[in-house]
Amino acid sequence: MTTENATATHEERQPTAADLMVEISEAFGANSVETPYPTFAKYRETQPVMKGDVLAEFGTPSMAAGFNGEREVYSIFKFEDCLTALKDFESFGSEAVAAAFRPLMGNVMTGLDGEEHSRLRKLFMPGLGRENFELWGDTIVTPVINKMVGELKAKGDRLNLTEFAVDFPVRIVYEIIGFHGEDDASFDDFQTKALTILLGFGST
Repeated sequence: MTTENATATHEERQPTAADLMVEISEAFGANSVETPYPTFAKYRETQPVMKGDVLAEFGTPSMAAGFNGEREVYSIFKFEDCLTALKDFESFGSEAVAAAFRPLMGNVMTGLDGEEHSRLRKLFMPGLGRENFELWGDTIVTPVINKMVGELKAKGDRLNLTEFAVDFPVRIVYEIIGFHGEDDASFDDFQTKALTILLGFGST
């Protein structure tokens, strides 16, 4: 086998974002339900604190349990209990979130606790006001939609709606974070890593 053939074979084995999304859909949607709320209501009445991840009730892998599924998980169903847990970061830390995003984005605000989280939250909150959502609609969401719909039309019979459904939300987040949408190679790398993280959970 020549070097060129070996390289081509390696590249052929790399999954596309659409391939990853299909795998994720199969992993997370095997036993999907129309609404989870009756299940939540049942546990609020019968078992407000449950050992285990309620997502198992819906055939969905546990993100909280980590990539290897070994982290001990409890599900809480009452509002006041949830609020108490969220405020008690020493007993209920955010490491599960941190571990999920660390491979893609390093340390993220939702994976931090205590004063560090509060400090960063105060810095970010002004940028997440309603006026910015309206601005993003004009400067990011609408342009991205127009660009992607144009690409769909150009493909004609070769259009791939799965690819469109995968690309759209990831691209919106990508550009809101501040990356440049014109850099297709960087976007593809970001998207593949993000979907691989989800697939890692779905494979536990």
